[in-house]
Amino acid sequence: MKNGLDDTIAAIATPVGAGGVGVVRISGDQAIGVSETCIEAFPSNIIPSKIYHGWLIDQGRRLDEIIYFYFKAPHSYTGEDVVEFSCHGGKFILQKTLELIILAGARLAEKGEFTKRAFLNGKIDLAKAEAAVDLISAKSGAGLASAASQLSGALSAKVGRLRGRLLALLTELEAGIDFPDDIPEVGSLKVVSVCQEARAELDALLVTADGGRILREGIRVAIVGRPNVGKSSLLNVIIGHDRAIVSDLSGTTRDTIEEEVVVDGVSVVFVDTAGVGDSPVGVESLGISRTFREIDSADIVLNVFDGSVGLTAEDARLLSNINVDKSIFVLNKSDLGRALSLSQEFTRVPQISVSALTGAGIDGLRKAIVDYACRGKIMSSEVGLINLRHKECLARAAEALGELLSVAMPGVNADLSTIDLRRAVTALGEVSGHQVSGEIIDQIFDRFCVGK
Repeated sequence: MKNGLDDTIAAIATPVGAGGVGVVRISGDQAIGVSETCIEAFPSNIIPSKIYHGWLIDQGRRLDEIIYFYFKAPHSYTGEDVVEFSCHGGKFILQKTLELIILAGARLAEKGEFTKRAFLNGKIDLAKAEAAVDLISAKSGAGLASAASQLSGALSAKVGRLRGRLLALLTELEAGIDFPDDIPEVGSLKVVSVCQEARAELDALLVTADGGRILREGIRVAIVGRPNVGKSSLLNVIIGHDRAIVSDLSGTTRDTIEEEVVVDGVSVVFVDTAGVGDSPVGVESLGISRTFREIDSADIVLNVFDGSVGLTAEDARLLSNINVDKSIFVLNKSDLGRALSLSQEFTRVPQISVSALTGAGIDGLRKAIVDYACRGKIMSSEVGLINLRHKECLARAAEALGELLSVAMPGVNADLSTIDLRRAVTALGEVSGHQVSGEIIDQIFDRFCVGK
């Protein structure tokens, strides 16, 4: 961060736009002095955590009727003196309030600076700070519950216990190296036992990474097929309203159309794509290029066929490019009867008959999408969301323990063991922020909005 952490900072803490109430937050040593300048008859001995009513003033003129609170350090979100103004929620009045506060001596907070100060002042650890972002951006009830679990410290506690056990073993090994005459050597069986148990717990946590990504980001589902098999009709009936244009004319959809819905507590982004036909030209060709890019990036591909007719050359072209590990075959137009039969080589791919016209089979398709995306993934909110950064840290810790265990039998070289153990402890410390570079900290808090 460019500005000093000793500065008193301020920002609008509520979303942009008109509303009943808007909040402006001030944090720092001069929070009281700045507030005193901006509020009429500011109390000389303000009591922490008490609600006050007053008037915001601009050069002695009343500007807005507000309520305000004072949180005395260290009993605040940032660990510093904090004052929050609750004003009327108009865009102009909030901006004017912030301008008055800055004129009184505060500076505009940078992105995530309030939460960064909370981290640096020991109010929260790094994993909890990241959970605050996940909580704000949660797309479903399941994602919200998991983010709340991490914010309450579920992941931090689990990783902290692991790190504590390994750190205790590392300390014992290093003490034996430094003072061999006074401290007995740590037995190889103990080293192996502690490291094997820790490695197993790390592996169990890493299994939850994909489930955490789904809860945090949702599932991306591409709807693909040749023209006029009912892709757009399928999208409309899945989401429950007309989002895509439906027509008997070929090539109606020439670009991707996205719509996000919650299915069984999980956010799902459906992407309707251009139909894949023979020898496309011009705009149609560009649309089909996007279709294949969506196929590559999707978590699941719904390969839609007209189940009432046999396999066409255009269908066969799609089948030649499918990834069976992320495909579901949707046999549409079941109301017209079943004529399509797919070859035995696709037995691994789920096949679901639906009718976009009548809605038959759609509920089963929704459930199949979530079940197929979540297969083999732990979707529990008890552990908390494990993001890509956590996954990388945990993987490095597991790798270090794996290398130690690979040479630990029949005996353990204490010097070599401490090297691997220290790597594992350092990697685990990066999850909570005990051992992490300033550059990584800045990258994390740069994801936050101003005011958080």
